[in-house]
Amino acid sequence: MAGTIGVMVRAFLALALALFSGCAYLEDRGNDFADCFRGSVGIGLGAQAHAQVGPFIAGAGVWNGSCAGHLGRHGGVLYEGTYLGVPLTNIAFPILIAVTPSYITKASSAEKTSFVILAPLGLLGTSAVFRKLEGEGEDRQEFSLSLCALDVGAFLQAEPDRLEDWRDLFWITVSAHAFVGFEVGFNLAEFADFLMGWFGIDLCGDDGRGKGEEEERLP
Repeated sequence: MAGTIGVMVRAFLALALALFSGCAYLEDRGNDFADCFRGSVGIGLGAQAHAQVGPFIAGAGVWNGSCAGHLGRHGGVLYEGTYLGVPLTNIAFPILIAVTPSYITKASSAEKTSFVILAPLGLLGTSAVFRKLEGEGEDRQEFSLSLCALDVGAFLQAEPDRLEDWRDLFWITVSAHAFVGFEVGFNLAEFADFLMGWFGIDLCGDDGRGKGEEEERLP
């Protein structure tokens, strides 16, 4: 009973906040809802199929092309998409891991050796997805790299003390291209943020940010 009363009180406070804060509150809820979705169509070269469930992502084939669609609160965006899956990842990942130190001028000889030793892990590569968002100013990009289907790319991009950086680990996404194709996705963390936002809880720390302020990261 007490729990029910508590929920009702929170709902009343959220409604009162909406009435007193005007459009800003409703705009945040709309942005939170938009952040839940990803969808695009694309045209390019190659053929691929990918699927992602939370931190696990795997795919097959290779495709590169231009995409147009919806990425979170970024409506009507254009971006270059590159999708790599098995067996290409099993061939390319060991080579990339081995040669990476040659591009890191400050790497010690021991660090370079460790990269080469780790190169066989590339054989476990199951997916690599790159998205380069086109827009005014500096381009923004997102990537995912998976070993044994675990998206290590999302972990590399996230800062431990920033909860919102972990949102990419909660996508459910499917994509398929054979010269032309599509990608659709839904983010469970963003949906939780949308629901909790009605009660004044900003789970992802993005309330009060417009489209321009969120463009620093690709959702």
